[in-house]
Amino acid sequence: MFGFALASVFIAHVVADFYAQSDELANAKLENARALIAHCISYALVFGVCAILFLGGSLVGWVVLVGCAGHAAIDVAKFFLQRQFKFKQLTAFVADQAAHVAICTAIIVACSNGLELSGPITWVVCALGGEVCARGAELILALLIVGKPSEILVSLILAAVQSAGGEEGQGIAESPAVLRAGRWIGILERIIVVVMTLWNEFGAIAFVLTAKSIARFDLLKDQSFAERYLIGTLASAAAAILAALLARGLVGDLPC
Repeated sequence: MFGFALASVFIAHVVADFYAQSDELANAKLENARALIAHCISYALVFGVCAILFLGGSLVGWVVLVGCAGHAAIDVAKFFLQRQFKFKQLTAFVADQAAHVAICTAIIVACSNGLELSGPITWVVCALGGEVCARGAELILALLIVGKPSEILVSLILAAVQSAGGEEGQGIAESPAVLRAGRWIGILERIIVVVMTLWNEFGAIAFVLTAKSIARFDLLKDQSFAERYLIGTLASAAAAILAALLARGLVGDLPC
């Protein structure tokens, strides 16, 4: 039950902090206090709804209150610290999400004895039961992680590598259409890797990565592009595999 409750809070956080937040708001809240307040309010609403749908029970109010207060504290601290110390984007992102994971985990640990897991979604999971329901829940959690959160992480890793190597403006210049295609290729790649990992078909992952390399074969002759391509591919595949394993470890502990 602990794992399912923790997975429920993770889902609430991912949906509220990534999918319910536009790119414009995400950028604006780093410079504008009003945008930060707007994000905290929208986060509280989405996080609260998701938590109620999964958890329910008498302690869900405390879970929502502490979770939203913790998120607001992290974002406010990030707002002022970023202005003062100008952290690199990758460092700020990883520290931000690590702090959220710690808060989500602490909430469930503190409330584990009193959580009832009586929300509507949990009720449906228990009513359906069985292996199919568990695998579906694993897939949903993993796909949420490898969507927007993993896309941001991979892009920040590539930007950090390029900045560290002083490669701005070097290598092959790609058009907006090519960049959009690369973005969707990365998303589809992570989805396929997640599915193959959950099905224990690890050999098929190599086929996916090989097919992707063939499509960019001519461009790989450029060393700068090849290095960025390799780093991006490995980071993307690693994020997908870790997301699938995390989802399996958490959702495998069904609440009924």
